[in-house]
Amino acid sequence: MKSWAEDQYVWNEAQRLLDANMLKQCPLCRAINAASNSECFVCGWRGKFTRDRAKMETEVHSLLDRCPELARALIEGTDSHAPKPGLLSRIFEWVWARIRTLKKVQQ
Repeated sequence: MKSWAEDQYVWNEAQRLLDANMLKQCPLCRAINAASNSECFVCGWRGKFTRDRAKMETEVHSLLDRCPELARALIEGTDSHAPKPGLLSRIFEWVWARIRTLKKVQQ
């Protein structure tokens, strides 16, 4: 089985999605944050963050090594795992489809 780093497509996409310029690291808890965050999402730190590009790339590599599923999840997105509509929602859609069909027939 290939690791995420051996799969060139996965690596390129994960690297694009986790661009080091869009990330910063909390000096307190070392969590990787989006550069747009005003505070660390883990510990709430509001001070100066580490923004060294080389360090961010190293941290992203380390993160993907520890959690290879993350690379694939980033690429696949959440649409493929979206929950199916509930029973009530499906019944409602079925009823409306029948009403629309009956209106077309009557016209």
